[in-house]
Amino acid sequence: MDYAGIIKRSWQITWKYRVLWLFGLFAGGISGSFSGSGAQGDSGTISGDLSGLERQVERGADAFVRWFTDNLGIAVAVVLIMSVAGFALWVISIAAQGGLVKLASEADQDRPVLGSEGWAIGFRYWGRTLLIQLVLTLPFAVLIGALVAATIISFIPAMTSDGDPVTAALGGVAMVCGVFAIAIPLTFVLAFVVGSVYLLALRYGILEDRPSFAAIGAAWGAFKARWKQVFGMWLALMLVGIIYGMLAAVIAVGFVLPAGVAFMAGNLPMSAALILLLALVMLLPNAIYAALRSTAWTVFFRRLTGVAEV
Repeated sequence: MDYAGIIKRSWQITWKYRVLWLFGLFAGGISGSFSGSGAQGDSGTISGDLSGLERQVERGADAFVRWFTDNLGIAVAVVLIMSVAGFALWVISIAAQGGLVKLASEADQDRPVLGSEGWAIGFRYWGRTLLIQLVLTLPFAVLIGALVAATIISFIPAMTSDGDPVTAALGGVAMVCGVFAIAIPLTFVLAFVVGSVYLLALRYGILEDRPSFAAIGAAWGAFKARWKQVFGMWLALMLVGIIYGMLAAVIAVGFVLPAGVAFMAGNLPMSAALILLLALVMLLPNAIYAALRSTAWTVFFRRLTGVAEV
């Protein structure tokens, strides 16, 4: 499997057909993340620096509480509007995922790429896409439930023991650590398997018009037979993601640092404006990246299933 060729072809498609950016925006580009960086000082001034930092953080928090209290009605209205908008975006995002798969496949075949066709396909298979997601979410729900139950059970002896509660609590902590030592690698394996099956099932459902459970079954069969190639695709896109993450972090730092300074100085509007500006600035690169990832999986799927040359 020529992973470099797949990435190159996917980038060519993503850059040529910019309508895919819109689908990428709604399919996953709206959500993003960024990280900040720390600072250090010499040992002779660190206590004073920390005290000053604490006062600045408290000042920013007090300003936020005062604003929230003085503008309670506006805050409630904003929360309600954001809730409605969030639900609408969720509905559109489901359709965008299916539409993006269809349009990327059309582009890979050098056929016309029409946004209207993408939305039509996305909403036609909206229920199918959602059902595939819900079914494949169940393994994670079971794992999380098992972890919560194991954690609670681990501390039952500490709560009911007549002996030394500290010893019993330490025993519970040790049991929890043992559970998570097993659960963490299991979670990574489960994420790889379930995530791969979902990505393949979505394309079986959209491109081959298979019902949800038939698409999941076909995806599971393809994964079992070709899991090494699927893993290779994960690694290739992980490298792309690392490169994109570094570029996004460089952009984010230019906004996050001054926003943090403004917050600690009590200038809440300026801090909020900078964070909002960062979110707006990142919409386009996040949309392009989301479109690229989905397109890469579609191009990979076409070669994996033999409908296109490897």
